[in-house]
Amino acid sequence: MLGARSGLQEKLTLFWHDHFATGIAKVRDAKFMGVQNALFRTMGKGSFRDLVNAVHRDPAMVDWLDTDTSRKQQPNENYGRELMELFTLGVFDFAGKANHDQQDVSQIARAFTGWNRVVYFQGDRMLRGGTLFTPGLHDYYYAADGSVEDAYGRDRRSSSRRRSTSRPRPETCPPRSGTTPRIAAPRETPRSTR
Repeated sequence: MLGARSGLQEKLTLFWHDHFATGIAKVRDAKFMGVQNALFRTMGKGSFRDLVNAVHRDPAMVDWLDTDTSRKQQPNENYGRELMELFTLGVFDFAGKANHDQQDVSQIARAFTGWNRVVYFQGDRMLRGGTLFTPGLHDYYYAADGSVEDAYGRDRRSSSRRRSTSRPRPETCPPRSGTTPRIAAPRETPRSTR
């Protein structure tokens, strides 16, 4: 940090890494952590809203808060709770009133179902990691009138850009020619040795 050309940029990278707390101990992939640091380096001085939207799909964050295990049958609330309590709103406002409730956390958990970590390979060599949205694993909202909405309130059936639910679509890092994406399996918890 001291020898960097842009000290402010490196200090902001460290600040955002501390704010959106992730670590190699759980992520266990230096490339994913490097991708996250590059994200903080490039977006750290910009809009907080844009940064939070980019962190949603960051592979280290997806792994850190178990978003890759969140499915429509069982949404994982880790990311929704951390997003509300630590990353953006806080638990209480200055008057002591709660900034969110369990319903908010549950809805955010539903909005982030269907995301996976993905690793791109060229032959046997890993090129980079990213995230992949799998529509078949996402929990869409089905209204009483029969309309189907995604997490952003868009009607899924009337959209001219309707996606196939049989094929996953890369959202953050489209494959380069000659590369093969593979969904990274959720990591097993290390067994304790006695």
